[in-house]
Amino acid sequence: AIEGRSNPLRVLRRDWAALTMRSTARHIQLPRTQAAAQECTRLKAELEATVASGEFVVDAFSRAAQEMSVDDQTRANGGLLGYNIRQGQLRQAALDRACFVSPLGKVSAPIESDVGWHLVLVEERHGCRFDDGMVRVVPRLASDVSTGDTPRVRSVLEGETMDEASAASTAVVQAVGATVFVWIAANIGGQLLARTMAEAAA
Repeated sequence: AIEGRSNPLRVLRRDWAALTMRSTARHIQLPRTQAAAQECTRLKAELEATVASGEFVVDAFSRAAQEMSVDDQTRANGGLLGYNIRQGQLRQAALDRACFVSPLGKVSAPIESDVGWHLVLVEERHGCRFDDGMVRVVPRLASDVSTGDTPRVRSVLEGETMDEASAASTAVVQAVGATVFVWIAANIGGQLLARTMAEAAA
């Protein structure tokens, strides 16, 4: 079997995923120090406890980002990195990767980048096969609502609507077609160049 980058099917799958996956994510950035790494771990546990007590995970994370993140560009927007981010769009590779591998709807483990330590929350993601058909985290009233003034909220995962699924299918077909075309063109071009060089050397 052909391994690594030379495997055409593996290359095609990788390119297809890069073309079709999209992520809407937030982050909390702290300085790149050992103390900040420990603070990230503490903050993750605190956020998880807050969510378990009945607050929507996006609301809790956004508030924490506004209060604690040192990223001036995203802090005011609750740490929002962007809507429907493409793979490779973020300059920090570790942060970019986290948007596509962190569990959907859950606070990530601390992530170190060149500029600091981060917690990441992916609130919506399309085209990721690891999400089992789910695409976003949404708030739902818990069935065991207490008698208090504030009802408990659960953060649950939701799948695509029919309109979204139809649009996604169209995008997939277009992306696969474009990838196949580029791959075939590149291979044909490489073969022609190799043949030309071989004839010139003869």
